[in-house]
Amino acid sequence: MIPLFYGKIENGKLELFKPDLFKMYYQSMEGLVGLTIRKKGKIRSNPQNNTYWMWCTEIGDDLGYAPEEMHNYFKSEFLKEVKMIQSKSGIIKEVTMIQSTTKQTTITMKQFMDKIWRFAGEMGIILTDPDDFNNLK
Repeated sequence: MIPLFYGKIENGKLELFKPDLFKMYYQSMEGLVGLTIRKKGKIRSNPQNNTYWMWCTEIGDDLGYAPEEMHNYFKSEFLKEVKMIQSKSGIIKEVTMIQSTTKQTTITMKQFMDKIWRFAGEMGIILTDPDDFNNLK
């Protein structure tokens, strides 16, 4: 698993929240490395998560699968990421990694749920509209 380090940038200067841990991690490496810095988004919302699981249940009921089975299918279908990994001996392999829904931002969760909405439509399954669902609370 690749660790994720957090920090903040103020006045053009990066300040890591756990610099000692970051230093320990990168000092264990040799050779070329890649570094990505991105703005931290808000983690998916509770209403998004509630709607997502409601949809997993609705689709699962229609297709004859449990909500957890639909959850696993949707992650493998829509949250997969192909990466190239390299061993210390230099062997390179392409692998498919499945992302977690708990790590999605509100934006990426919406994109994921849009794909599920389209999937349901293609299967002739009518899902509860999130606006209708949120108005029921």
